[in-house]
Amino acid sequence: MNEILAELLNEMQSKIGKVSALMFLLDWIGKRTDEKIINFSIKKARDQSWKIANEFWALGGFEKINRVNQVDESIKSIGEFIKNPKSGFLAFILKFISRFEEKNIETIIKKLKE
Repeated sequence: MNEILAELLNEMQSKIGKVSALMFLLDWIGKRTDEKIINFSIKKARDQSWKIANEFWALGGFEKINRVNQVDESIKSIGEFIKNPKSGFLAFILKFISRFEEKNIETIIKKLKE
């Protein structure tokens, strides 16, 4: 499954480029590093998801609710880290790129379906 997802990466980057015209800058700056990071992250995320699913299966009641809250907080932290990278240069590039992105949700959905 990880190999299939890795093969879809270029297609997804192309689709994202339709709504974020300057996204190619990240690809250019990162050379092949961005693909390696994404593929590594997908593998780690899938491994962690499987581990958590097995934990949930074994838990019940309040234990499960507490574990769900812990996972939610962990995912929120990851999202915040991605949204606000510690690298000033990367933060600047992402902010610059976002200024030229499509903002209309309907248009974004249409372009991603193309």
